[in-house]
Amino acid sequence: MNSNLTFLGLGVMGGYMAANLARSDYSTSNYPTIAWNRTPDRPGVKIAADAGAKVVSSIREAVESADIIFSCLGDVPDVEAVMLGAEGVAEYAKPGTLIVDFTTIGPNAAQEISGELKKHKLRFLDAPVSGGDIGAKNGTLTIMLGGEQTDFEECKPLLEILGKTIRLCGPVGSGQAVKLCN
Repeated sequence: MNSNLTFLGLGVMGGYMAANLARSDYSTSNYPTIAWNRTPDRPGVKIAADAGAKVVSSIREAVESADIIFSCLGDVPDVEAVMLGAEGVAEYAKPGTLIVDFTTIGPNAAQEISGELKKHKLRFLDAPVSGGDIGAKNGTLTIMLGGEQTDFEECKPLLEILGKTIRLCGPVGSGQAVKLCN
């Protein structure tokens, strides 16, 4: 797999997740992990940068050459703003980019956001996680995904860097539904 990878959201979980990707065999000098956080002075930004992620200052810079975008944000309004808002992912990501969102946002929000991203020819997997910051740090998260099988297969090697139990649960929104039952 040779894809440019971006990670958006370097909070309690995202900083460790981006760090694990940056330290992995996948992330080389040719394909570094690019990372962005709305608030640059968060501890997760330093964690990701210290692991080798290239931290950038704008969503545009983070996503315009990305093939795969991972995001781990706070809640539905954060995901909507980062993905669909002015200066957001939908504005700058190239058509065909795969977006994998680890934020717990619920099935309806995942389906709505996916639908809006589709209008921009962007692909989407909802992928809420379980395991907390310890699981994020140790790369032992449980990842429950909703979306297309081909998209899941494309990013599965990267997901295996982040988690130990990884399941495609059905169409978009299914990962969120399973997480609600968890």
